[in-house]
Amino acid sequence: ASIETHFKVNIPTVSEAVARDRLQKIKTLFLKIERVLNAIGPGSSRVMGNPGVPDKALGPLGGINIPGQFITIGRDFHNANPNMRAAVLIHEGGHFADASCSHAASEQPAPDGWPIEDSFGTAVNPRKLKYAQLDFNLHMQNAYSFAQCALHNGLGIDKRPP
Repeated sequence: ASIETHFKVNIPTVSEAVARDRLQKIKTLFLKIERVLNAIGPGSSRVMGNPGVPDKALGPLGGINIPGQFITIGRDFHNANPNMRAAVLIHEGGHFADASCSHAASEQPAPDGWPIEDSFGTAVNPRKLKYAQLDFNLHMQNAYSFAQCALHNGLGIDKRPP
């Protein structure tokens, strides 16, 4: 349910080969995110705290492949609950793991979400589609999708408010 909700694989309507390919793409990026999270553990030079950054965290696109790049943990990170912190690390890990994992749309406000209109969002999602309108390819380019799918999977339910 979490994969279908947040990636629109459309298993009942696509061929078995297409479904397998889509599931493999999701798995591959989640494994890259796992690699990022393992690389930013305690004592790592790949993560830096900066209380001057108001955001929860910032991860440069494709940063894991660029020496000297790191995820910045901002001052708002520590004010978030544990589920939000986990989602933020997965979201920023998506950016850091793959330069094509940017922004398309936020899942909030539920149930349809809203397009992200920063420079990344307008480049990836020029039609300004809402989260509920994204197709598989746009979900693959949307760090919000990876974070929300992980939360949905981990909690067993989609926690977005109705």
